[in-house]
Amino acid sequence: MSDQAYARYRTFSPDAVAAGIEAAAAAESGEDPAKKEGPDEVHNLLTWTILSICLALWAGIGFILWLPLIVRAMARFSFALAGSMLNGERPVEAGDNLREAVSFYRRGFTVAVDAVFQDGKKKEKKEEARRSRRARLTPRDFVFEVLWAAVFWYLLLYFLGGVTASPIDGWVALIELRPWVTFVGWVSDGIVGL
Repeated sequence: MSDQAYARYRTFSPDAVAAGIEAAAAAESGEDPAKKEGPDEVHNLLTWTILSICLALWAGIGFILWLPLIVRAMARFSFALAGSMLNGERPVEAGDNLREAVSFYRRGFTVAVDAVFQDGKKKEKKEEARRSRRARLTPRDFVFEVLWAAVFWYLLLYFLGGVTASPIDGWVALIELRPWVTFVGWVSDGIVGL
């Protein structure tokens, strides 16, 4: 029997069978077999480096936004609880807001990692349900959140003695600087010199 005829009737080699089983398992799990062969190590290193920098930034920025959000959510929940006790109702919406405020900081990290690696496909349906319950953040709401955080941190640092200047001190300094008087003087000197 020739080699061609033998090759035609022989069974698969053990390597071919193992590769076929791995390909079938990857197809069932939804994995891309090309990804399994080995990602570009430089690309992977750059992705993790940049993601680490972004997560470090989120650690600071998220905390700065999170603490005022927690304080406001606790105050809102306390007032809603007092009102609900008087009305005999349960403060369900205020409880949801408090739970979301508590998980805001941690959720920032998980959303960042999921966004980069697109690992949150199972969580997307749950997240969409959460988004449908609450309104999307408008630019006006975002500005309010940032201003609230700035006022909160200013007042906290002012009362703890970390900041000694007040907004009134800022206005006094601006008036003492008199930039408009200086500008008018320059313009009038220029006109007189003509």
